[in-house]
Amino acid sequence: KIISRLNWEESSLQLANSFGFALPITAPVYSGPDTNITIDEDKGMGEAIRLREFEARFGPVILMLPGRPVIVVPIQRAYADLLLNTACQHSLFPPPEASVLGEKLYLSSPRTLSVISEGAMIFFYESMGTDNGRGAIVATAQVTRTAVKETATIDPATTRRGVLTSEEVSSISANDRTGLTFFNQLMRFENPIALARLRTLG
Repeated sequence: KIISRLNWEESSLQLANSFGFALPITAPVYSGPDTNITIDEDKGMGEAIRLREFEARFGPVILMLPGRPVIVVPIQRAYADLLLNTACQHSLFPPPEASVLGEKLYLSSPRTLSVISEGAMIFFYESMGTDNGRGAIVATAQVTRTAVKETATIDPATTRRGVLTSEEVSSISANDRTGLTFFNQLMRFENPIALARLRTLG
């Protein structure tokens, strides 16, 4: 789940019942993937654990801490179905390898990486386009790392985490370079956030 100030106390109680420790009384301010989360154990001892380690150990979970950066990125329905597994019905074809990997890959123009940072929350907006996209945010995840590579040097070990063909990768590259955004802790929304609601939120 996504843990925010709205369900912080409830989630802390669930963790206490399941694992024997509780979250701090108030959420710490985000200062990067290594933000310390001080958890209180039953024994009365506090232990500091880094945010990235907490999410990896107890995931899929994302702590929406105050100040944590958020970025919304577009994705076409066909690719969302494959990469995020957000299709309304199962496909008759076998799923791509990326669908079963913990860390997945979103490819884009290198320019987008100026606003995408490690540890940020990334929201996937399924654009309406020409393939009956839902015009809504359908999933979220956390960014684990980013990179810019020469398109020609992107190897199969990297692209296996995504769902684009080499021709499709070339079509989105700029100056023969491609932006790579790796993410994990993927969570799909049962109720996608529609464009009208997004506009209401500003």
